[in-house]
Amino acid sequence: MSGRCRGPSRHGRRLAALLLGALLLLSLLLSAAFVLAEQHHHCTGEHCEICAAITHTVAFLKAEASVSLPPVFALVAILALALSGVVPVLPDVAARSPVSLRVKLSD
Repeated sequence: MSGRCRGPSRHGRRLAALLLGALLLLSLLLSAAFVLAEQHHHCTGEHCEICAAITHTVAFLKAEASVSLPPVFALVAILALALSGVVPVLPDVAARSPVSLRVKLSD
């Protein structure tokens, strides 16, 4: 046994990325739902905890939107161009390796 530690598999990384994306989307949706639900609450005055929570949530939503929206728009634009045929899709280089083509490299 070599004692090497293998990293997560490709499937595991994809699953983790999907789970992380779903959690981010869920946090954004629930934050927006909280702000909409408490928008017309009975305010207790200057030190209202609900107003403070709404302010904090709105700041969170603005920060998330400024960080996550530009890459999403760029990805959508790239995908649209790739699907329309303007940008050629790169061939899978790993599929055409010397090993997969059964080239004998012994000299």
